[in-house]
Amino acid sequence: ASDITESKYIGATGTGVNNRTDNFTLTLPANSAFVNGLLYVPYTADFTPAGYPVFNMTFNGADISDKILGKYRDKTNLGASDYGKKYYGVLIYDVSGLIKDGNNTLVLIKANGTNVAVYPTILIGLYNTTNSTVLSDIYILNGADQLTKSSYNKAGRLVNVTNKVDLDAGKMQNAYWYVFESGGTSGRGDLVFNDKLYSNVWNGTDYNLVQYYVADVSDLIKDSNIVSFVATGSGITALQQIFVVETALFNLNLPAEITTGETS
Repeated sequence: ASDITESKYIGATGTGVNNRTDNFTLTLPANSAFVNGLLYVPYTADFTPAGYPVFNMTFNGADISDKILGKYRDKTNLGASDYGKKYYGVLIYDVSGLIKDGNNTLVLIKANGTNVAVYPTILIGLYNTTNSTVLSDIYILNGADQLTKSSYNKAGRLVNVTNKVDLDAGKMQNAYWYVFESGGTSGRGDLVFNDKLYSNVWNGTDYNLVQYYVADVSDLIKDSNIVSFVATGSGITALQQIFVVETALFNLNLPAEITTGETS
């Protein structure tokens, strides 16, 4: 189960807003229980002098400030300008044992000295369903890569981040590819999965949002796959990718699934 908050983008320190409360709504299928929870906090315009930004955070009332599973960040190649100085990235927090069916609440406060802008947050839950007939193997590729195809790229070079993803597709029936980004709008990006092009996949004109794209790659996936996130315009940050490989089961109670949810 996954949800992206409809909370407002928080501008860089000095804009007057340094905290936010996010609400997520997750709906579990019948006979299901969460086994893992991941909270992604994407950010931009990071000028924090001491390194990565620091947030004081509670999730469903519990302090998760030090429950960091991963930190990823990147810079542009725009030289000495402000755009070239600031970082773009994501912090990943472990909310396993705290995530629940229904409403989940995050309170985020910028710590003193943290100078950063914050995108809407992403909550992902992995769950088991008793007596399910489907086993879902889930592969997560985390990261943050800031990409810009600027007007200075006179040679028209491809601006992309490409990864090789190995997985077990042997008895696969269905496979899905979830790709997340921050800062994207229409015209800013394409995706490529094993040479298949997904063109202009991001929507809208508001670059202060987070989006994800889902592709059914059942006919494309192999044990070894090449995936690319391609910038075709102004700045966009490539975030995590999730690969879900489904296999049929018979009388085995071990499945985990991922579905999309609706925000409140």
